[in-house]
Amino acid sequence: MAGAGYHGDFFISVVLVVLIGRFKHLNCRSLWSAALVNFVGVVLHELAHYLVALLLGGRPTRFSVWPKRSGGGYLFGQVVCGRVTAFNALPIGLAPLLLLPLAWLLDRHFFHTFRPTPWNYLLYLFLLVILIENALPSSVDWQLVRRFPLGLLGWFAATALALLAWQRHWF
Repeated sequence: MAGAGYHGDFFISVVLVVLIGRFKHLNCRSLWSAALVNFVGVVLHELAHYLVALLLGGRPTRFSVWPKRSGGGYLFGQVVCGRVTAFNALPIGLAPLLLLPLAWLLDRHFFHTFRPTPWNYLLYLFLLVILIENALPSSVDWQLVRRFPLGLLGWFAATALALLAWQRHWF
């Protein structure tokens, strides 16, 4: 219950989040059971792509969270963009990482809003699992980023310059 000042329990919470996530994946035997268990997280993951694409001119044309078979696996969600460029490919592809600050906010504030009961602790862990697991970019997301190596190089250079400027207090 890290958000309530029980920072010693943070490690236990992280271990439980990982175990719940593994248990969740091991017990999904079919496409539909996996889709049901992952639905909320898939919506958040794809919504992150959609919003970043919308903000950076990626022109999202399709938003889907309906599961389907794809190659040797399953595709749980998809955002199709009409205008992916070297400038916006990296932020669109890595947009789900924006769920990590939400997980941090949940950790900091959950028990300020809800009493620390065993049921609320389970809810807290379940929400952390959803946010953290779905914050990870998929292999398709990484393929999008790799399609534009100059854009990737440009974002890394801009980040490096910003960190250097911040370190030297140029701002």
